Amino acid sequence: MAHVPSNSEYSNEIVHEIVNAPVLQKIKVLDISLGNLTDEGAEILLNSSVINQLDMLNISETYVTDEILELLWEMDVRVIAEGSRVYEYEGDRYCAVAE
Repeated sequence: MAHVPSNSEYSNEIVHEIVNAPVLQKIKVLDISLGNLTDEGAEILLNSSVINQLDMLNISETYVTDEILELLWEMDVRVIAEGSRVYEYEGDRYCAVAE
């Protein structure tokens, strides 16, 4: 099974659309790593019961705080959150790979 990280400046907006999309009920891995996901987007995931139907949620290299990560880890899904970038920079956020 291949999965591609979102690597997007619009991760919060993408998450908002994903949790309402019927396809979420059919996939096992949601990889939204390497983008600008913040606590705002992570809270959308927390409030979606459909996320618990996944086998894995990858939010590595994003801007989610430790407090929200703790809540995500309590969900019934394997959450991968390696390399948080939330404390690296003040000011503008960026996706991990850009032109």
